[in-house]
Amino acid sequence: MTDDINTNYRIHKLEASLAQSENHFRLLFDSVEDAIFMFEVLPNGTRGLIRDVNEAACKRLGYTRDEFLKMTVEEFSFTETGQPSPSLFETFAQEQKTLFELIHIAKDKRKIPVEISARRFDYEGTPMILSIVRDISARKEVEQSQKTYLKQLESEVAERTGELERINEQLKNQVKELEHSRHIQTVLYEIISHAQSSDNLNELLQSIHKIMIKELHADNFFVALIDNDQDSLKFEYCVDKTTPHCSTIENISRLGGKRLSLLPIRRSETVHMSKTQIMRLIDRGIIEVCGVIPEVWLGVPLRIRGIPIGVLVIQDYDTPSSYSSEDLQLFAACSDQIALAIERKNHDDLSKSARDIFQNIPSGLFIYQYTKPDSLKLLDANPAAEKITGITLKNWIGHEFLDIWPGFDAQEIFKQFLSPLKTGKDFTSNEVLYKDKKLSGAYRVRTFLLQNDKLGIAFEDTTEQKRAELSIRESEEHYRAFFEDNHSVMYILDTADGKILDTNKAAEAYYGYSREELLTMKISDINSLSEKQVKKIIKKVTEKTISNIIGRHRLANGEYRNVEIFSGPFEVRGRTRLISIIHDITERLKNEAELSEAKEAAESANRAKDEFLANISHEIRTPLNGVMGMLQLLQIAQLNKEEQSCVDTALQSSRNLLRVLNDVLDFTKIEAGKMDIYEEPFELTELIKQCLDLFKIQAEEKELQLISNIDSSTQNYYVGDEGRIRQILFNLVGNAIKFTEYGSITISVFSLPHPTPGKHRLFFSIEDTGVGIPDDKIEHIFDSFTQVDGSLSRKYQGAGLGLSIVKRLVNLIGGNISLQSEVGMGTTILFCVHVEMHEPPVSLQAEVTKEIIRNKPLHILLVEDEKVNRLMALRFLEKMGHSVVCAENGEMCLEELRKQTFDAILMDIQMPVMNGLEATHLIRTSKEFNMNRSVPIIALTAHATNNDRNIAIQTGMNEYISKPFEWELLKKTLYEVTS
Repeated sequence: MTDDINTNYRIHKLEASLAQSENHFRLLFDSVEDAIFMFEVLPNGTRGLIRDVNEAACKRLGYTRDEFLKMTVEEFSFTETGQPSPSLFETFAQEQKTLFELIHIAKDKRKIPVEISARRFDYEGTPMILSIVRDISARKEVEQSQKTYLKQLESEVAERTGELERINEQLKNQVKELEHSRHIQTVLYEIISHAQSSDNLNELLQSIHKIMIKELHADNFFVALIDNDQDSLKFEYCVDKTTPHCSTIENISRLGGKRLSLLPIRRSETVHMSKTQIMRLIDRGIIEVCGVIPEVWLGVPLRIRGIPIGVLVIQDYDTPSSYSSEDLQLFAACSDQIALAIERKNHDDLSKSARDIFQNIPSGLFIYQYTKPDSLKLLDANPAAEKITGITLKNWIGHEFLDIWPGFDAQEIFKQFLSPLKTGKDFTSNEVLYKDKKLSGAYRVRTFLLQNDKLGIAFEDTTEQKRAELSIRESEEHYRAFFEDNHSVMYILDTADGKILDTNKAAEAYYGYSREELLTMKISDINSLSEKQVKKIIKKVTEKTISNIIGRHRLANGEYRNVEIFSGPFEVRGRTRLISIIHDITERLKNEAELSEAKEAAESANRAKDEFLANISHEIRTPLNGVMGMLQLLQIAQLNKEEQSCVDTALQSSRNLLRVLNDVLDFTKIEAGKMDIYEEPFELTELIKQCLDLFKIQAEEKELQLISNIDSSTQNYYVGDEGRIRQILFNLVGNAIKFTEYGSITISVFSLPHPTPGKHRLFFSIEDTGVGIPDDKIEHIFDSFTQVDGSLSRKYQGAGLGLSIVKRLVNLIGGNISLQSEVGMGTTILFCVHVEMHEPPVSLQAEVTKEIIRNKPLHILLVEDEKVNRLMALRFLEKMGHSVVCAENGEMCLEELRKQTFDAILMDIQMPVMNGLEATHLIRTSKEFNMNRSVPIIALTAHATNNDRNIAIQTGMNEYISKPFEWELLKKTLYEVTS
């Protein structure tokens, strides 16, 4: 009993599990996206009723599951031709599974192409078929589109193949023409080479005859030149196997030009005649011939700038067909170069005629000066050379060959370029592929020797020829990629009426018209200009007078846009077309306008700043000159020790103020990039002596030792910017004295070799025993307006510009600077400048003595508008023993010169009524002041820039002293200009 219960339980459990599995199978069965059919195979091998389908099959064909279970698959399955599906024996003849395609007919009569994956299996002893059916409608559509596209492509390929064959034939002809043109250029180079090396006309003509024999078999060769003064045609060169001597043809104008040799001159064209033609013209009395009549005669006029100067003749007595059309072309092409060469020799004007040939050669020609071992420096280049390389002769003259052509540096061919210098024979390369960062291309290079170790190098750009050869192999896809799919707006125009013949997708998107609409329009329909104006522009582009145009185009929505059009002509089947690329520049023009306004505003602000600084400098220097002048007057007065100390202190403070002013102005110049560098010879010991002398008193006041040490590795004479080096030393030594309370300041100089021959690295070291600089300040010590102690209670005063200017000056003259310091121990600043070595003068002047220069009494005209400065200068000059007459402006100065003569004039620049420059110009140029025209004029002015100095010297002033100044300088300057 218990066993029966257990058995029933297991059966019940198995049934429940089976039901659950069936539910899972049904859920999976219906969730498949492809249609699934399962049907039985009847004993006769035909398809039986459908046993099961999934929901995907119902949705696709529109039948319910119950309807499907009453049908067979043959009721809705057909082949593409409409035939019933094949029998199961055919379908499963080889394997139990198969893959094939059919057409399913839906309930609504839709035809659905499907791919069926079918498998045969047995289910409970009954053979069954499981079919998984996939809708392939989309794939079929793609396949049909591909078939249609392939048919179209085959048609286009056939059409394009024919067109490419025609283009191929045209390009072959062009390549042949290019090769012939290249050969002509080779002959022209030979003529040029001989023109350069020939010493006289006869030698030149002999060389040309040899070239003509090689190229044209011109054994019989004449060159005759017109003598306008004698009215004759003289045979300068005559080699003929039947005529030992060619006589001059006299009275060529009165004879009416009947001699055969005059025919090319009279017609101004190449004359090519057979013996028969010559005899016919003789019989008709048109021409006259002396000597044997040749089988063929070829003459070409020699012309200079379109004017005939003679005739070039070759003739053959044996072969009537000696000269082909290519020979005629070569002979005619050579005639102009031969004419230029002859003209040059005839008039002994080698350089002028060479320049004509040089400028007109279509290939790039460079002239280099050779220096052993391998130096080639550029002397000259023709316009074609400048065009090929993109260089400008005036900027590159004197540069090495490898500076212009760096890509040849590692190539063996560079040595071959130099071979004419050793062999004396021209070198010609077949083709050189060249590439560097800015230039690439294919070139045919010819080098030839010129006089005085000069080397001519001609570059013929064959890049276009290579491109032409490559174009033969290019397909239509290149055209589509370039034109149709180009992101730039492009169209092709008919030059006759401006009609748009073709356009690309970018044009459709830009203008807003469809391609079909654009092809019905003329370019004037979208251009803001009138049709008449547009036609004029098309004509200029066709004639290559212009290639780009700025204009306005109208879009489909009525909006006008600014455009830049790049256009050029090309030939298609004998008709000229224009291809144009259009760039929208509306935003660019707007940005350019804004940029121009901003640039003008910045320049205006910069000018205002410069004017402000100049005015501030002038306004400070003028009263400062009065202060320092009066203090210098007090220095030489009878003062007690305390008063003298006060005056010295005030004068030193004034000098410190002047130094701050100069530092600010120098800093501004350096910031603006306007600081000038002057490379001049200078004496090192004198420079160090000046530095010691300047700071001697300040050092003594602080009881400091001021020491110099010039190493034996240095020379005494160098070439460099002595003024800037002196300025650097003055700043550094002045700083050292300021920050040193006891001990010493040592100036040391030594030198080291420079990688460049003839140069030295000159090192200056300024070492002090002062307060030193903390480590956290060293990094910023060279920054502008920076001080170690920036507090209100700081001990040492200053603007914080000195070291900043020093560093910028060192960098400006190509040097470098470094600093080492320890707080409480002192600071060492080392800077290096690059100088050139200089030979000492042949005869050295004796050392200038320290005695005060004793000036002879002078009669001086002082021109100064500022009262204090005028009074101060008057007192000083009188104390120096001079007699002085004062004038307050340029006009009063001229009035005094009309009354009397002077030994010297001290002239302020900025004055009312008439300034110093105007007055100086009149003194130097006006006949009214002949008596005083050569009087020395010294500018005493608060304008302190080099530009101001240059203007004054150019105006006619002899010397220039900036205010405020030391009176010892004025005494020395007066002595120099009046000695």
